[in-house]
Amino acid sequence: MVEQVGISQAELNQMLGGNSSSPMIERYASVIKEMTDPSYLIPIIESSLRREKVIKVGDEWKSIKGGDPLLNDLGINNILSIISIVINNNPVLNNLNIEMIQNLIRQIYHSVIKDLMVSRKRYGIQSSKDRDLIVNIVTIPVYITLLRGLEGGERKFLGLRPGYAEAGGSRGTWNPFSRGK
Repeated sequence: MVEQVGISQAELNQMLGGNSSSPMIERYASVIKEMTDPSYLIPIIESSLRREKVIKVGDEWKSIKGGDPLLNDLGINNILSIISIVINNNPVLNNLNIEMIQNLIRQIYHSVIKDLMVSRKRYGIQSSKDRDLIVNIVTIPVYITLLRGLEGGERKFLGLRPGYAEAGGSRGTWNPFSRGK
């Protein structure tokens, strides 16, 4: 069909911005990844832990200090490591029920609290008020990220077939141009 209108597959791929044999599928997949990827939250959480406000001035992003960091670099890196296992596409494109979400957030919550309690001095945490603030800064975005996967919410919205990212299910085949059942 491409040849019938006088355009080669290579020219079509170049027009569509890719050089693959299936540029539309690749473009669709990259749009899905961008739309569903919550990893943009990691630098926001990090800035909050550092008590920095990030603003856009013209074409540049500037960081404005708002006070002393809530914990040192070691603490920030360890806390971000704990939550990075959840703040990604896996839970967002999954089919989680409320019990699974509650168990996951409880596990993350306890891991963060235990880490902060055991390493309070090593992390330079000044007060229990700061510790509580750290817990909130970290766990609220994690909980909201997990809720995005509630009952397959975003996966259903995007029309991804059951089994695509379902825990314990088969991966099956995925056609991004069909609105699965």
